[in-house]
Amino acid sequence: MAEKSVIISDGYLIEMGKFYKETAEQLEEIMETYLNVMEMTNTRTMEGDIAEGLQVFIQYAKKMKGQISVMGRIGKQAEEYFLKAVDRADQYLF
Repeated sequence: MAEKSVIISDGYLIEMGKFYKETAEQLEEIMETYLNVMEMTNTRTMEGDIAEGLQVFIQYAKKMKGQISVMGRIGKQAEEYFLKAVDRADQYLF
């Protein structure tokens, strides 16, 4: 019977956790800049139905503020919890 083993790279998982967190923070900053540009464009250059439609879009997009960074933190936490679970299980194997 062939032995099955799993090799888990702690370093890789830690780097991926950092990547998710940092990328989410960058996306949050991009979203903030995008919303600011959209608001300036709407208030300075548009009128009528288009301006109203854009304002509705901006309002809905603002609801996403803060949510992207939450997803990044969840990704980082998942990495941390997974490594802890593996370490706990590992202590019985070696």
